[in-house]
Amino acid sequence: MQNTDIDPRKFRDILGHSPTSVAAVTAIDDTGKPIGMVVGTFTSVSLDPPLIGFLPDRGSSTFPLIREADSFCINILSAAQESVCRQMSARKGDRFKGIDWHPSPSGAPVIDGSVAWIDCVPETIFEAGDHFIFIGRVTDMAVVNPTFPLVFFQGGYGAFASRSMVIGAREGLAEQIRLADIARKEMEELANAVGAVCRLIAVEGDRQIVVASAGGEDSAPTSLVGVSMPLVPPLFGQLFNAWESPETVDSWLKSSPVPVDGERREGLLAQLETIRREGWMVGWANNHTSEAAAALDAMAVHGQTPRLEREIVEISAKIGGVEYPNPLADDTAAANVKYMFAPIFDSAQHAQAGIMLVNLPEQPTLEYIKAAKERLLASASSITRRSGGVPPAGYPDTLGANADLDAAAN
Repeated sequence: MQNTDIDPRKFRDILGHSPTSVAAVTAIDDTGKPIGMVVGTFTSVSLDPPLIGFLPDRGSSTFPLIREADSFCINILSAAQESVCRQMSARKGDRFKGIDWHPSPSGAPVIDGSVAWIDCVPETIFEAGDHFIFIGRVTDMAVVNPTFPLVFFQGGYGAFASRSMVIGAREGLAEQIRLADIARKEMEELANAVGAVCRLIAVEGDRQIVVASAGGEDSAPTSLVGVSMPLVPPLFGQLFNAWESPETVDSWLKSSPVPVDGERREGLLAQLETIRREGWMVGWANNHTSEAAAALDAMAVHGQTPRLEREIVEISAKIGGVEYPNPLADDTAAANVKYMFAPIFDSAQHAQAGIMLVNLPEQPTLEYIKAAKERLLASASSITRRSGGVPPAGYPDTLGANADLDAAAN
């Protein structure tokens, strides 16, 4: 007989590479109260007769109540209902508190906003190890919100989107896309002038997203456009928080995967002060930036999976004390510059986006970094002005010394 001594954690991890649907199974108990549970095992079983199934855990406290109900309803949750999913998965409390619903034809709850609902009556049940296989006969169904469904993949929730819809499927990106259109010509001219790749990176809630890329041969296996990362320190967020209020900065620091206190906190605050004073920032060539770049390259090839995103956050957590030497101090410092980043401000003086120069020459010279810095700042300031943005008080005035570059971009 074949050895069946399988490590449960490895088993769960490997099966996590297959995405699953997320559905809320609802019913009315014998007291007239709505009950529900979330399953990732909902599946079609038969077309004739129409049967569906799901596999509840034998230890579930809710499933016995659903099993005894006269009917139940499968609610296919939408990508916008992650909060509903988490509430319906809670072990304690009223799972329906604050959740709008209406009765299906059989009386079972249909959760408002779901992609579709499928009304069922119990058909049969089988035992399968530590789970049941519960089969229901479909009595009615409807699609009410034909949008992207919520899916579960590698320990995280997300939504399906075809490659051609990666940017378009995101809500709230209209302004960033408009900015990309305004900035494109300037980005191309900047990239060609310094012999590098120029990326437009914008804020999207508590994340940053690569909105556009121009110039040169990007070292990434494929474009990183559409890839977003959480704005967690110390890897991400400095440029976008340098001009924010102390309260906003404190909230950003608290989002770190490791405690930000002592030397780490002082280092990050000093870095923000330097960025405010100089008007730009750089990334350094070291093991951490190389590991993060490799993970981003993997995202370009394999997609933005939860596992790769966690890998980058874990890299951020490994960074110890944060030092920020002067990139213009000498040739040695300049040779270690990995990327250069300057802000684009909106009308409220927030750094809503930035242009980043990557794929710099190997060990760039001090002369190169100085010249690239001037062009980078001029381009970022020009895009700020042409998009209706206003730099905060005290931001370095770069347009006067580079008026010819700004005029050429218009």
